[in-house]
This record gives sequence, C-alpha cells and structure tokens, in this order.
Amino acid sequence: MKFLICFLVLISVLSTVQAWNKIEHTNGKELLHILEGGYYQDGGLHRIYVILFSNPGVGSENLKAKNDEYRQAVKTQVLDRWPNVYYTEVDATNADYVKFAEDVIGVNTAELIHAPSLLIMEYGKGVWIHGPEAVSRIARYVPAYEERARLSRH
Repeated sequence: MKFLICFLVLISVLSTVQAWNKIEHTNGKELLHILEGGYYQDGGLHRIYVILFSNPGVGSENLKAKNDEYRQAVKTQVLDRWPNVYYTEVDATNADYVKFAEDVIGVNTAELIHAPSLLIMEYGKGVWIHGPEAVSRIARYVPAYEERARLSRH
C-alpha cells in the first residue's frame, strides 16, 4: 500500500513538470544578458529561444483571451513538441521591458493591442513575427533553428 501511494505521488509530480525550459528574468537588461549567453557555463549561445511579447490587455477581455489563445498555441505547437526550446513571456508595456522590446528586438509594441508578437532566436539570429500565423510559423522554424544550433556546436 505504501508503495502504491509513493508511486502515485511520484507520477503526479512528474506529470506536472514542464518539459521545456523557462527563462527567468526581472527586466529587459537581464533578459538580453541571458540571450547573449550570460548565466550559462557553456555560453548558452546555441540555444533556441522563443519569446512571447504581449500587452496584458488590462480592461480588455478580448485581448486577454487572444493572449491566452497564443500562449496555449505556443505550448501545444512548439513547447510540447520541442522540449529543448527556452521560453519566456514579456509584458512589453512594463517599463522594465519597453526599451528591450522596441529598441533591441524591434517589436512594434503598438501592434500588441491586437495580439502578441513572437520571437524565435538562436545565436543572436532570429525573427519576430506578428499576426494570425505567428505561432504556426514559429513552429515551422524550430526544426531549422535546431539544425543550425546542432551544427554550430560541432
């Protein structure tokens, strides 16, 4: 009986563990440092990063729903399929991230009142995409970015 309980607890813990890598950061400068390879012993430069830039939609249920739709689509179309992707989200209206989003990445934050934008990047090269096909396009790009990263490591 004890074995069964321990087994069930272990299964429930393992089922809640995410397979992809979440990037932790507190501001745009810190996130840029991570993207440039900081905090990783191996430099981190040949990792595949996907970042969702959004406007949190304060007061707009439609925008909140659209943000949630994109999050779910990123999870199912990208993160569940490629567990080696490093992922994070950025509130591009937050003062700690505005310069990063607009000046460093080039995201048009005015567009975020309609839907999020996504960035995929590896070794400082990437693309940000906005629009209804953003998630599916990112999902199509991941295999090419994986291959480029794999070849760069060897």
